[in-house]
Amino acid sequence: MAAEYTKEDCIKDTMEHIELVNSFLLIISRKMMEDGWSHDRSKLIEPELSGFTEASPLLSKDQYGSKAYKKGLEILNESGALQHHYVFNKHHPESHKFGVSGMSLVDVVVMFCDWLASIKRNPGGNMAKSIKFKNKNGTIDDQLATIFLNTYRQLFAGK
Repeated sequence: MAAEYTKEDCIKDTMEHIELVNSFLLIISRKMMEDGWSHDRSKLIEPELSGFTEASPLLSKDQYGSKAYKKGLEILNESGALQHHYVFNKHHPESHKFGVSGMSLVDVVVMFCDWLASIKRNPGGNMAKSIKFKNKNGTIDDQLATIFLNTYRQLFAGK
């Protein structure tokens, strides 16, 4: 006959589960911090430095998707800076053959934080509007857009 499963057994099993979940969260958190520290460092060297030096005023002075913003992207494309940036920064869907579907959860979280930081330096920057734009243009699907909006509202809206 099998031994009786007690409250003590349940507590022990639950504590082991909690510890395991926490160890996995720590691994993921460490990777996100590593990616955060190395984020966009390729912009600090050539061939990206010159391209971003020329394009950044256009990218940050007007709203995302505006004519000036598109001109900034054109400069980055023509200089080769954008292609180089995508090779070395996997938090961009353009870095992956299958877009967001080719990204890891860590890449997606870094992408969210990158978008959030970008709207902070843009006049009239609006995270909800940016998420909806990225959803409409096919960068992210409806489910990820909803997750991003929920996360933004829970952690950052009004702050």
